[in-house]
Amino acid sequence: MQLCEDTLSIRLTTLTDVLDAGHHVEVLRDIEALAAQPLTSFRDLSVPRGRERGLHSVDDEPLHAHVGAGFHQTARFEVRAGAELSVTINAGLHPYTGVYATLVDARVPRAVAASKRDETVALCQRWIDRLDPLLLNAQPSIDDAIQNTDSPRLIALAWGETAAEEAGDRPGREWTRGHFRFAATWLTYVSNDALSLLDVEPGRLDAPGTHEVAMAGGQLFILGADPFASAAQRPAQRALRDRLRLDALAARDSRDLSYWKRKR
Repeated sequence: MQLCEDTLSIRLTTLTDVLDAGHHVEVLRDIEALAAQPLTSFRDLSVPRGRERGLHSVDDEPLHAHVGAGFHQTARFEVRAGAELSVTINAGLHPYTGVYATLVDARVPRAVAASKRDETVALCQRWIDRLDPLLLNAQPSIDDAIQNTDSPRLIALAWGETAAEEAGDRPGREWTRGHFRFAATWLTYVSNDALSLLDVEPGRLDAPGTHEVAMAGGQLFILGADPFASAAQRPAQRALRDRLRLDALAARDSRDLSYWKRKR
């Protein structure tokens, strides 16, 4: 049984003020161009049981109302077209650190991401240049969910009996520290600030099976030509995780928390 259609999930966290500068509109235009499909609905996620409303253009209200409206706006909304194409933007003060950050989570249909692999990589590179993120990750949404599910039984119920075995030791699992969300994925961008937190020196990591691209302010890692070849990418994913010292961060930053056992 499969719970949802597989999409490519592109997530980034940035300290750049996305809304006031109008970068959110540029992000939405980029997604429309990649998918060759307009985004047609808007939903304000900050309102309980908020309803979807039709959207004629990403340049229209309520999206354009954020442009030039002031720094550090708090907003959480989703713009989509159908079940597989969407962008969610969550901007505000992080509840644990008090840092103003913006999370962008774009979901692109599998057919689009698989057939436009180079265009997808180029889009992520534009976002890195434009938004100066702390981190960016792109990974198939179903594999990302499997990698971050602890229970093999739950994985088997949701995605099949062999899914847990194919995930192996789950090298793509995420570790969160404040407004930093670390994971080794098909596309992984790590800023120099994030590398410093990981106690990793900026520069080539030479992770086997990984193509590295030096970018202003950080490094972009690409695990393979096919974003949906997750099982084949496990060795490269594990190597990148080791080079980034994610498990060392997890071990260093964990602590006992009553019956919750460990901080994740």
